[in-house]
Amino acid sequence: MNIDGSNELNLSQFSQADYTMPGTYLLDISVNDQYLGRQSIRFVEGREANTSYACLPGELVKGFGLKPEIF
Repeated sequence: MNIDGSNELNLSQFSQADYTMPGTYLLDISVNDQYLGRQSIRFVEGREANTSYACLPGELVKGFGLKPEIF
């Protein structure tokens, strides 16, 4: 039951595999089995229904060891 007393429950956001609800989450970050630390990562809503994207800080991405021209 919802706060307004209705019995409607929308579970569609859980029908998408690997969907993460928008918000900020404390995550353990690892790349190629190398632990980079624990950091708060913000997920924002995507343009399409039931999609979200992680907003990764630039300093964290630099720790991934990517070639500079990639990002």
